[in-house]
Amino acid sequence: MDEWAASHERIVFRTGVSLLQAADANLLAELAGDPRTGKYLARPVAEDVSLLKKGHQEHLIAALVERGLFPAVSGAQPESADRSVIVHQDGTIHPIHAVPSLHLRGRLSRLAEEAGDGWWKLTPASIRRAGGSKNKVLRLLEELGKLHRGTFPGQLVEQIKAWGGYYGRAAAETLTLIEFRARATLEELMTRPDLQPYLTPFPAQDRALAVVLTGELPRVKEILARFGVPIKEGL
Repeated sequence: MDEWAASHERIVFRTGVSLLQAADANLLAELAGDPRTGKYLARPVAEDVSLLKKGHQEHLIAALVERGLFPAVSGAQPESADRSVIVHQDGTIHPIHAVPSLHLRGRLSRLAEEAGDGWWKLTPASIRRAGGSKNKVLRLLEELGKLHRGTFPGQLVEQIKAWGGYYGRAAAETLTLIEFRARATLEELMTRPDLQPYLTPFPAQDRALAVVLTGELPRVKEILARFGVPIKEGL
């Protein structure tokens, strides 16, 4: 228990903080070393992310603009990443801003594979992870629609549905159709306890059709023969 408590004492949750995310570690190091911007940075929390000193976000933005750097400012809510990417027909996703926000990275990581150099790719594997049913695929498409700026590619929608299992599964089995002389004949035979388990009515307007599993056909022929009903090949 002491070891568990000690490990948790090292975990600190901070709310209401501001972060600066640079294009790469070199740029962050350069900004930290520049007196105009470095005085507003508290400490790095990743190689390309730094914690800002409280209350100095506007000062830092002004200093960055003075250097010719125009930052994309995102809010505290994940919705601030809406309409911040372009999703292409082939499934590649390019952020509008040079440095994708942390919110955008988090939302895209649930849908796509990060391909490097600041872009993502929708793949069969990533869509299968996020999809798996009609409702999940619809939610996935809704999320992509929120992130995308402009009209979402229509053909990509169909591809995502196919990858994500939107239409579910299907099964195939070989069956045999038997056509009787009249619907009344079929209905009467369906009341026979020895035939009832094997015959399933097949709707076909006025035709008296019944479905029989292929493996059960010999047994059905045997029973029908006892009632004087021979079966010929072909309908």
